Amino acid sequence: MSKRQKKKQTTRQEIRQVAKQLFKTQGFEATTVRQIAGAAEVAPGTIFVHFPDKSAILNDILFEDLELTVAQAFGSLPGKDLSAQLLHLAYTLYSYYLKHKSLSQNLIKNGLFTQSAFSEQIRSFIGAVAKLIQKAQARGEVASHKDPHSLAELYMAAYFFVLLGLLRNDFEDLEEASAKLKAMLELSF
Repeated sequence: MSKRQKKKQTTRQEIRQVAKQLFKTQGFEATTVRQIAGAAEVAPGTIFVHFPDKSAILNDILFEDLELTVAQAFGSLPGKDLSAQLLHLAYTLYSYYLKHKSLSQNLIKNGLFTQSAFSEQIRSFIGAVAKLIQKAQARGEVASHKDPHSLAELYMAAYFFVLLGLLRNDFEDLEEASAKLKAMLELSF
């Protein structure tokens, strides 16, 4: 990597770190690109060299955080019970979203339908869940005639339904949201 590429990478990382802190302390809407630039000690135009807009900065930050959270969730899966595994994945991710609720609401509102990176994360997640389902089929937990990929997509649909409710405050707490997901999964699998 050239010296220029390293400098560009360092600047991008500094913008992300500063923006993340400002988004947490002031909120996404209240934070301006000018504030991010000032705190990162770069010109406002430099921000746009790295990100097309403020939403892209947020999306980039949260997508990376979510990638790490997903890796942690898969790395700490309980036993061999599919239901427990799927609920563990959801609980871990729901916990992340609640910890960063305001930013997560902005991600869902602004980034869910526009980011190809998020689409790739979802496809990868569905593929990993499908593998868990295949293993559960081999153990006899799930009927072998059911398509694992379709079941993984069904899981994602239920997961997102509950996530949206969680971010809209439709549930009293994380346990109630998880119970709703569990009930939906019991009907589906």
